[in-house]
Amino acid sequence: MFPLADIIKPEVRKIAGIMNLSAANKPDSQEICFVPKDYRNFLKQELKEVPEPGEFISLSGEVLGEHLGLPFYTIGQRRGLGLSDSTPYYVVKIDKGNNRIVLGKEEDLYSKTIFVYGVNWLSISPPKEQLHVTAKLRYSHQGVAASVFPESDNKVRLELDVAERAVTPGQAAVFYHDEILLGGGWINDLP
Repeated sequence: MFPLADIIKPEVRKIAGIMNLSAANKPDSQEICFVPKDYRNFLKQELKEVPEPGEFISLSGEVLGEHLGLPFYTIGQRRGLGLSDSTPYYVVKIDKGNNRIVLGKEEDLYSKTIFVYGVNWLSISPPKEQLHVTAKLRYSHQGVAASVFPESDNKVRLELDVAERAVTPGQAAVFYHDEILLGGGWINDLP
C-alpha cells in the first residue's frame, strides 16, 4: 500500500509547495541514493547477517589483501579498498561463490560481450536471428549500439559496438529500436 494512495508526484510536490515544505523542490533520488553519507554504515545496521571478510585477488589469482564483506563493494569501485599500487585498483568482479573480490586496473573494467538472462520481449516475439538494438545497461545510461544474439527465448548474448565501463551483473539490460522498447533482462557474468 502506498501512503499517498492515488496522488501522483506532481500533485504531491504542489501540495508540499503550498505547505512550504523543503521537499517540494528536492530532486528525485534513485536506488540507494536515499541513504545519507556512507551506505556501508547503513548496510551494517540493516543486514541480518554480518558479512564475512574474504580475499581481494588479482585477475591472475594472486591474493592482494582482505575485504570487509561482499555487500560493501560494487563493480567499478576504486575508493575504500585499502590497497595501493602504482596505478589504482578497481573492483572488476564479485565472486560470491568463493567470497572473493577480483581487482584489476581501469582497462579491465570494459566489456563488449554481455550475457543477459530472464529476457522478456515486450513489443516483439523472441528473435531467432541477430538483432541490432540500442542497449541501455543502467539507469540513465544513454544507450550503446549493440547486436543481440539469441541463445534461447529468454537468454541472449549482447555484443556491444563499443566496450562499456563497469557492466554489472544483476543490473538490467534493456533493448530499444529507436523509441520502441523491445525487451530486456538481467545482466549475468556467466555464458
